[in-house]
Amino acid sequence: MQQPEYTQQLLLLVSRRSLTSEESKQVLASIERGVSWPFFFELAQAHGLSPLVFHNLRTLNAAGSVPLAVWRQFEASYYSTLGDNLLLESELFRATEQLRSRQIDFLLLKGIVLGALLYPDPALRPSADLDIMVPTAQVEGARQALEELGYGLQPGRQLGFQLAHSYDLPYVYQTASGQGVLIELHWSLAEPELFNLDIAALWQRAQTFAYNGHSLPSLSLEDILFHLTIHIRKHRYVGLRWLVDVSEMLRTFGADLDWPYLVSLAQQAGARTLLYMTLQLAHDVMGAPVPPPILDRLRPGRARRFLLKPFVDAQNLMRIIHEDSAEWSWLGLGQILLLDRGRAMLHDVQHRFAPPINIFPGHQRHDHPGLLYAGWFYASRLGLILGRMGRAGGRRLWVGLRRRWGRA
Repeated sequence: MQQPEYTQQLLLLVSRRSLTSEESKQVLASIERGVSWPFFFELAQAHGLSPLVFHNLRTLNAAGSVPLAVWRQFEASYYSTLGDNLLLESELFRATEQLRSRQIDFLLLKGIVLGALLYPDPALRPSADLDIMVPTAQVEGARQALEELGYGLQPGRQLGFQLAHSYDLPYVYQTASGQGVLIELHWSLAEPELFNLDIAALWQRAQTFAYNGHSLPSLSLEDILFHLTIHIRKHRYVGLRWLVDVSEMLRTFGADLDWPYLVSLAQQAGARTLLYMTLQLAHDVMGAPVPPPILDRLRPGRARRFLLKPFVDAQNLMRIIHEDSAEWSWLGLGQILLLDRGRAMLHDVQHRFAPPINIFPGHQRHDHPGLLYAGWFYASRLGLILGRMGRAGGRRLWVGLRRRWGRA
């Protein structure tokens, strides 16, 4: 039976759009050595890769090597993802037709776009929502268009606060069957305080792509890849499927990308370290092709790389981490260090440790909280985060000491 690290290596190998002949042989040889299948499924499911893994195992005719109960779990995940994505697809066409009827410009982000560009089967990439970007001047018209379709602002969100301090509006819709659909209405790709983005230039470089007989607008290939690097930071590199998307972008379009533009975009946005780390991990972990001169141009200083090493590495990528865990808070330090600009770092620290009170459901009634309430809120928030970070840091220190003692 394989050890956990070998099971993780098998997951990395089989988490690809398609396998070469040599990769197929490696997968089959690894399966013959024995796999901890329940753990393998748990790992694939946690990283959002179980449909893609199922597709490759089925292509390799490996069903006979997988316990029936686990195979059925993979199969159920595949068909569940297919159903969810078909629902999102129908809502996408409904929403875009509505926007066009109102003469509202839009670009599609991530999700359906990546599925159409990278994956041959609509079930291979899970999508939780639809991301649509409109010009800032047309946000109000887009809101009205979605509301006419039955969408409403996600409970707990405040319209005024979102418009003033965020870069998107989350709208939800309940279908007749009771399923919820989330559309995030964007006017930018990230908080303006974090990255210096020229949104007008992104619109000028936009492209269209064909999807099920529809011509749909999206970002250019380079801007899609850059958006993925921003988004992977938001998720603190937790969830391997984001890196799989980056790797498939590089395998499919890497030779045709305008790399000088991409490097210039990252430098202007203050995301050079972030782009470097994402490309380096895609190369090291997934074997994705990245031109060495590009990594050389993006590579941050030795001190920055040393500080980031505990947070951004292959071991972090493979672990199962939940957003309410101590490890999630610990990884927030690395999230800050991935920013290039000092002002962006300070903003992120302030927002993380002392967020506005009214962004949390249940606190909206405190439009003007007293000093006592505000002090309690910020102290409890700070204590929660520092407590999580302390537990995660202590656990890491203990593991490191045990390893050192074991080698002594």
